[in-house]
This record gives sequence, C-alpha cells and structure tokens, in this order.
Amino acid sequence: MVKIGNNFKFCQLKGLLQSEEVKEIKELPKTKYYTQTIIEAPISIRIEDMIANGSNYLSIPCVDTQINSLISNKNISTNSSTNVWEIDKTKIEIGDGNLWKETEEKLIDKIKIGMGIYQDEIIKMELNKLIIIKSNGYLPYQDINTTTAIVKNNSNNIFGKLLISLPSKSYGGDLIVTNPNNEKDHCKIQLSNNFGSLISIVSFYSDCIYTTEPLQSGIRVYLEYDLVKSSKRTLSAQILTQIKSDSIEKINEISESIKFCLGDGKLMNIVYLFEKNYDIESIVEELKGNDLKIVEKVKRISMDKSNDIAFCFGYFHLIEKSIGLFSMDDKKKFTPNESIISENFVHCFRDINNNLVDIPVIHISKDLSEVLSSIDFNNIKPYQLITNQDLNSQISIYEIPSLIIFKKSTLENNDISIKPPESKKSKFV
Repeated sequence: MVKIGNNFKFCQLKGLLQSEEVKEIKELPKTKYYTQTIIEAPISIRIEDMIANGSNYLSIPCVDTQINSLISNKNISTNSSTNVWEIDKTKIEIGDGNLWKETEEKLIDKIKIGMGIYQDEIIKMELNKLIIIKSNGYLPYQDINTTTAIVKNNSNNIFGKLLISLPSKSYGGDLIVTNPNNEKDHCKIQLSNNFGSLISIVSFYSDCIYTTEPLQSGIRVYLEYDLVKSSKRTLSAQILTQIKSDSIEKINEISESIKFCLGDGKLMNIVYLFEKNYDIESIVEELKGNDLKIVEKVKRISMDKSNDIAFCFGYFHLIEKSIGLFSMDDKKKFTPNESIISENFVHCFRDINNNLVDIPVIHISKDLSEVLSSIDFNNIKPYQLITNQDLNSQISIYEIPSLIIFKKSTLENNDISIKPPESKKSKFV
C-alpha cells in the first residue's frame, strides 16, 4: 500500500495550509476604513410639500433655482454659519418601485467588497436625511461615535456611514475621512459630479472622523444613510485592521514553513495532492473548496518578491503493482499482501493562467518524501485499475492533480520561468 506522510518536515506545513482562515484571507484595500465608487442609476426623490410650483420631485441633476426655492422653506433646518440645510428622512421618499431596490443591492455589494465585509453578512442602508450645501458651505468636523448616541450605544447595529452625492453643478467641497487608528492617515475624496444619472458614493466605518472642505462654487446635495448590520459580528476599522494583521501573520508562518521544507537542498520541490479530481487543462476554473483556499495562500506568498517561492499545477503519476489474493465470492475483492511503486513522477505542468509550463518531468523519490497529500492516499481512486486473477496481481495507475511548489531560484538556474497571474485571465488576481 502506498504510504504518504513520512516526511516530518511537512507536519507543520500541512497543518498551516489546511487550517481555517483568519476571517477572510483576501487582501483588503489599502484604505481599509472607507470605500468610494461611482454607479450609473436613475434615482427618483420625492420631498413632501416643500418644492414650489406644485412639483414634489427633485430635479436630477439638481438645479440651482429649484434648490434655492427649496431651502427658502421655513420647515427646513439650517446651520447658517456653515451654509448647510437638512431635510429629515420623514419628508423624503427615495426610489421608484423595485428599480431603486436593485440599485441598493448593487451598492451594498460594492460596499461589502470595498470595506472587507463578509459577502454573507446582511446589511441595510437606512436613510437619515438629505443635505444641501451651497458655496462656502461645509460639513463640520464629526466623530460619529460621539455625536450619534445610537451608534455609541450600538442599539441598532449601526457600523458605518454612507454618503450619496447627487449630480449637481459644483466644485470643491472634498470629503476628508480620517483613519481612527492613525490620525495622520486620512483621505481626501472628490465628490464633484454633474453627469446625468451618475451618482458618487462613499462609505466608511462609524469609528472614523469626517468633515468636508468648503464648497468653492455651485450646490452639493447628499443623501446620508446609516449602514446597519444584522448579525453579532463586530465591524469596525480597528477590527478590520486586526483581521489583516492576523492574516499576514498566518501567511508569513506558511512562507517560513515552506522555506524550512526546501531549505536544506534535499528537497527540490513540494508536491501537494489535491482533495478533488480536476482536468489539468482547466484546473484554474475548476478549483474549489479547500484546494482553492490553499492555492490562494501559496499564490499570495509567491507574489511577494522577497520570497523565493514559485508554483504551478501538474499531474502526479504513480503506478503501484501489488501481489495478493482475490476473494472467492462474486465481488472478487482484492487484498494486497505486497506492493511496490514502479513509476512515480510529475508531468503536464500548467501555470495559474492555464498556460503550459516547459518543465521536464520531475521524478519523485521512492519514499515519496516530496509528496504531501491533503487526504489519506487510500481514499484516492486510481485512474486505471488492471487486475489479473490468474497471477493474483493488481496494477493501480494514478493521475492526481497537484500543486507543485518550487524555489524560484532553482527554476531560474534552469532557465525556467512561471508567469504570475494575468489580471484579465485569472480569478486569483
């Protein structure tokens, strides 16, 4: 019987590769605490009994004459010192049936990606108010956690703020959001927009501090939303930073373990046998489950130029010849008494872009010291089984899709290169 797992060096590496993720292993945006995007979506805004000339709908793009008429209404709250007017959510109706709901769903998906939030997390956008800023107006310095009692008490699971900048003719008034972990780390976000149905979006965590620069000209109109989560998961910029820190630490541990395994020169490569069966010609598209997670980890390590690590995919080919006995019943079950490995090598190499890699066949030692299996080898079905009851023999032929890890310098010394992921082709970018 084939036995894999005798190499003591692989004990730590196997555990690290197969360990549970530290939250999400993906590389989060460098900004971490905010995300910005622009989407094209029609939007209908009805403001109850406040717009002159009998129309209750706000023109999009916003028009100076209508806005000036609107802010003259005595029912609108104002801060004259900052040239800012606010309309409460109770006076506002957003959307036109299911169309705006679809837009909200698209926005939430973008927010999740940009802010590093689990895709299965259920979050909602809850409208607060409509904000109008005129020339020289600005949003004053705000610390959400201290100025909003609901956030401070977290009774409604509010974890962030969303600002939608409606199309309007304006210039300046950039939004400034400060990283709560580092007061020197802040971003300036331009929200000028006067293009039909394009709306600018920015969202950030509730432990951020934000303000705007004075608007230099025109008018700026925002819809302000709270972002609300449904579960008990903690969402904040600090937690997100810790997630990334823990993820980096785990990746560094895997990197050091690979270096340890290949460091003494006795092993030239590591052959990791996948759990599932894949066609090597389309392996990148087919990878899933634990196999996919392991490749993502190794890919991330290989992309760090300071690491001397490269990888590709290939078939681990093994032929096992066994002598034994067949059962006397109809099933003719074979029980081996003695087995030898007559052939074992790796071939048919592909890179992460599904391109052929010109690597000569890699012959594996008889003790399989280069091979690390994700599962018990006895649970792997052979590609082909040849039985001979007259000779009480059985030949098992295996073609197992595998991840092959090399020292990059070893490949380069043999004039072999493996290309990194191509942004337009690979799902790993």
